Amino acid sequence: MTDAVKVKDSVAAAQEYVAGKQGTTGGLPPARLAANECPYPPLPSVIEAMTGAMGTLHRYPHPTGAKLVGAIAARLEVDPAEVTIGPGAGALCERAVLATCGPGDELIFPWPSFPGYQSYAGVSGATPVKVPLREDGAHDLAAMAAAVTPRTKAIILCSPNNPTGTVVSAEELTAFLGAVPTGVLVILDEAYVEFADPAVCAQGHRMVHDHPNLVSLRTFSKAYGLAGLRAGYAVGRPVAVVKKAQTPFQINALGQVAALACLAAQRELDDRVAEVVAEREWLRAQLVERGHHAPPVHGNFIWLPGVDSVEMARKLEAHAVLTRPQAPFGLRVTVGTRVENERFLAAL
Repeated sequence: MTDAVKVKDSVAAAQEYVAGKQGTTGGLPPARLAANECPYPPLPSVIEAMTGAMGTLHRYPHPTGAKLVGAIAARLEVDPAEVTIGPGAGALCERAVLATCGPGDELIFPWPSFPGYQSYAGVSGATPVKVPLREDGAHDLAAMAAAVTPRTKAIILCSPNNPTGTVVSAEELTAFLGAVPTGVLVILDEAYVEFADPAVCAQGHRMVHDHPNLVSLRTFSKAYGLAGLRAGYAVGRPVAVVKKAQTPFQINALGQVAALACLAAQRELDDRVAEVVAEREWLRAQLVERGHHAPPVHGNFIWLPGVDSVEMARKLEAHAVLTRPQAPFGLRVTVGTRVENERFLAAL
C-alpha cells in the first residue's frame, strides 16, 4: 500500500472543468445542444485539404506552425512575432494565465462566464476574483477595473460572453484598458466573435498595436467547425509571454492543414456564419413568441436566464435534447440544425 500521489494544494483545490454532455439518451440519438459546437461538418474545401494531407501524418508538423502563423498574421495585418497557435482558445488562455499568475496572485474574470477560467486560476495557484455581470448580462467593466489590486496579474474578458452572449464594444474596451495598469495582462477571449456584429463588438486584433498588455484569443472550433481538431491562436505583444509557457507541436499536422484551409475559405465561412446567425434569430423569435425570456445574443447559442436550469436540462435530456445548465444563472442552448432546434422547442 503506497501513499497517494501528492499534488500542489492549488491543484487539489481547483474546480475541475466539466464539458457539455455527449452520447445517447434513452437509446435515441441526441440533439447535441450543450457544447456550442457547430452543427455542420467542416467547410467542404477544408475537408478536401484534410483528405489530401492524410498520407503525410507519419511526419511531425512544423513545431511552431510557421506557415499557419504567417497566414494568420497576413490575414489580420499583424507582425508574425505577435501570433502563436495552440489547441483552442481555452488552452491558450490557460497558458497565458500560467505564464503570469502564481500563488498569491489574483486572476480577475466576469461571472457567469466560461467555467474553465476557474480551473485556470486553480491550476496556477492564483486567487480567482469573479466579478458579477450587470443585470443585462454584460461585463461590469467599471467593477472589474475597481477590483484590480497590486496582486492582480491578469484579467480575462469574454466577448461575446459565454453564456450570456453579450459583447464588449471597442469604445468600452479602450476605456477599460486605460483604467488598468499596463503591467496587468488583459486576455480577450473571442471564441465566438465570428457570430457577432462587428459594428458593436470589439475586434481585438485591431487594438493590440495600441495596447501592449492586450492579447486576443480566437479559435477554429466554433464558426469553422473544427472542434474535434483543437486549433486556435493568440494575437498581441503579450504572445511572447504566452510562448514561454508553451511546448512545440501545439497543433497537430492535420489541424494545421485544416486551419490554413479555413483561412482561405472566407466566402464559405461567411455563408456558414450567416446560416447559423439566421437560425439563432429564428430560434430566439420562436422562444419569445412562446413567452420565454430570451435576450439578444451574439454567439452561436441562446441564453435563457433566471430558469431552474438543472431541472430544465434534466427534463430536456429525457427527450434526448442535451443542453448546458449554468445554475443558478440560467440555461444555455447551442443553436443546432433546424431539425435539432425544432426538437428542442417541442421538448421544451
